[in-house]
Amino acid sequence: MKTRGFKKARKLVQSDAAQKILNILVCCALVLQTSPLAYARPGEETPEQQQEVVLQEEAPAQDPAQETEGTTDEQNAPTVPEETSAENTAPQATDGLQESTDPAPTAPVQGQPAANTQQTFIHEDGSLRVTATLSDPSALPAGVVFRVKRVTSDTRGYSYNAYMQALNDRAREQAQAEGVSVDEAPVYTPDNTMLYDAGFFMKDANGTWVEVQLASGTVNLTFEFKRDQLSEGIGAADAQDIEVVHLPLVPEVRDAVASTAQATQASAEDVVVEAPVAGSVAVDAASDTASFALTSLSMIAVG
Repeated sequence: MKTRGFKKARKLVQSDAAQKILNILVCCALVLQTSPLAYARPGEETPEQQQEVVLQEEAPAQDPAQETEGTTDEQNAPTVPEETSAENTAPQATDGLQESTDPAPTAPVQGQPAANTQQTFIHEDGSLRVTATLSDPSALPAGVVFRVKRVTSDTRGYSYNAYMQALNDRAREQAQAEGVSVDEAPVYTPDNTMLYDAGFFMKDANGTWVEVQLASGTVNLTFEFKRDQLSEGIGAADAQDIEVVHLPLVPEVRDAVASTAQATQASAEDVVVEAPVAGSVAVDAASDTASFALTSLSMIAVG
């Protein structure tokens, strides 16, 4: 009886141990079944890693036009160069420009520009000083500038030869009218005659510099030649050797351009040779000067 009971007890113990081992194996199998690493061999990717790679490959590339993280619209905007003003400038004289410095202009009449109040304008450079004095300052609009420019055959613009030819044509006509041979008529050349373009200028509504003429009255001009251009330059012995002639363009040519300088196609027939102006001329060791009055400004011949 004892031997049979002992054998039965041992079978029960062995059965319980087997059951425990079986339970442990089942648990291990469940753990392995839920872990992806259980199926991955060394060097292989897990299903989750493979899925992550697929998702990264399928993600669309960022549009280059879209702003990147950390940048602003202003940083992404294209660089725009600063605009350079194309506005045309005032007619520049080779020997300088004197602008109006008058006080605030008087109140304009409706539809009309304000009137100028400055009476005296001065142009000055290294070789010349010209003072322009208005008999009626209001004959010009406010904001005008005064300038004087020496004109030669090398000066850009103008029609230099037309003015010189007009002077010589007029000299021959006068000689014929006086019964003198045209061979004895004075001849105007660059060696004995200087041309100066004097005028008042202002900007119009479009920003273009245009020449402005006096509405009334006169302008008295005083030329002071700092380098003895009369006595030394053109060889005048005394005041009797010098005459001043105003050379305006005919109205149809003058009105077709903004300034005398732009009349580059003018011919001698387009130039009006006025009689020598009355005035005073001084040619001496102290100074060379010429003073005279005009009712308008344009090209002026001194010689």
